[in-house]
Amino acid sequence: MIKEKKIGRRDFLEKSAHMVAGAALLSGGGMLLSGCSQEASAPQIEWPYPYTKLDPDRAAIKAYENCKAKQSCSYGVSAGTLGYLAEEAGYPFTLIPPDIIQGFKGGVPGHSS
Repeated sequence: MIKEKKIGRRDFLEKSAHMVAGAALLSGGGMLLSGCSQEASAPQIEWPYPYTKLDPDRAAIKAYENCKAKQSCSYGVSAGTLGYLAEEAGYPFTLIPPDIIQGFKGGVPGHSS
């Protein structure tokens, strides 16, 4: 015996709205992805990044302060090194946000970190 699933008005309207939004995105999304008519000129970044000597004591103080501010040792270390490096060396280190490491707040589950 096959059970028939009843669809309520709310479910029908919700699924219909999702289908219409998806169709609109697929049909008109290409125009959004076409971008600009001219190619953007971005400065070339030399690799590897230039070496900049940092004061380890100052980096440690920055790391400690940032660790206490966000209560995250991973953020403290990244802000203490990357943030300090961005202050001292500037570009291209200014492109790396220290908040990128916030995903590891509390460690990585299952990896004993």
